[in-house]
Amino acid sequence: MDVGQFCRGFLGEARGLPISTRQVDLLAESIELQIIVDAKDVFDKGNSDTASSYRSQKSLAFSIAWLRSMLRKEKTSIQWTSTENMFVDAGTKEMDEQHLHRIAWLARGECDDLAVHVAKHARSFRVPEPRFDSDRYPLRSSYGRFDRSSGQVEWRRLEEKVAMKDLVLKQGLIGNTANVLVSFFHSHDGPSSANKKEISPED
Repeated sequence: MDVGQFCRGFLGEARGLPISTRQVDLLAESIELQIIVDAKDVFDKGNSDTASSYRSQKSLAFSIAWLRSMLRKEKTSIQWTSTENMFVDAGTKEMDEQHLHRIAWLARGECDDLAVHVAKHARSFRVPEPRFDSDRYPLRSSYGRFDRSSGQVEWRRLEEKVAMKDLVLKQGLIGNTANVLVSFFHSHDGPSSANKKEISPED
């Protein structure tokens, strides 16, 4: 729930809400938030208004009281799901990964029109080969993360659905080193922009 509130602030800022004001909580809470848990007791206690005895665990009592107060807000809710639906658990726990593999395999059928490549400390754009076929994925979108010496981190859209066959240099220089470069290769066109965002050496 705490992380959800944090994400609400980011989303509110992206939507242009004036979150730097004293009304930040009210503005953030205008964004719908649903918490998904597989712990039935957390779900039950979060939806219950009955007083419970936690004995010496006062911090737990405060946490549950805060959780309940948050769930009383109009656009905030909690939903229970079976543990088997929490397929990402295999990413943080030592457990059987077959369910995760099965979900990923099923999702693959919905993502056949998109291929993704991630590179670190990249100075130039990437092409689909050798893992993917450029004839199947002729369009490229690129996003770069640039870490400043001040500690600030900035993500930038460098290009969107550019037809690589029209480029003189498919692996041309970005203009600066991207600490992380994420390249999306698309199999078909859609709303697109072939204009690259220029990056000055001072950035």
